Amino acid sequence: MSEDTRYDAERIRRLLAMDGLAMVSSLIADGVPHSPFTAGLSMTVTDVRRGRVEMTLVAQERHTTHSGIVHGGVLATLCDSACGYAVQSLLPAGQYALGADLHLRFLRPARTGPEPLRCIATARQPVGSSILAEAELLGPQGALLAHATATILPRHPGTNPA
Repeated sequence: MSEDTRYDAERIRRLLAMDGLAMVSSLIADGVPHSPFTAGLSMTVTDVRRGRVEMTLVAQERHTTHSGIVHGGVLATLCDSACGYAVQSLLPAGQYALGADLHLRFLRPARTGPEPLRCIATARQPVGSSILAEAELLGPQGALLAHATATILPRHPGTNPA
C-alpha cells in the first residue's frame, strides 16, 4: 500500500473527525481504498446519501469458487460493507459502525463479467443502541442475487466493542 493510502493512526483520526456522511463521501472523492480489507477485493463505494450507500464489485476469476461462481464470502463482505457504510453515513463525528450480525439469503448465483455487481444498502430505524440495515445485491441486468439484513452498533474509538 502506498504511503498516502495507508490506514495509520493519523488517517484514522482524520476520518473519525468527520461526520459519517462526510467520511464515506471522502472515500469516494479521495479515490483511496475504503479499507485495507475491501481494497484487496476491489470493492468501491460509488454513491452515498444519508442512510444509503451503493457499492460495486466487478467480479473476477479470483473471486470465484472451483465451480466458477462468485464465492459467497465475497458477496457477504460486499453486503456487510455496504450496510456498515449506510449506517456510518448517519453517525456523528467520532463514531464508527461495528457490525454485530449479518443475515444473508442467496437467491441466484453471481458470475464474473465486465458489468459490476451492485449492492444497495439502506440504514433503517434505530433499535435501542443498534441500527438495522438492509442490502440488495443486484446482478448486471438488475436481477436480485441476494438480500441481507444487518445489525450495526455505533461505537466510539477506545471503547469496548462488545
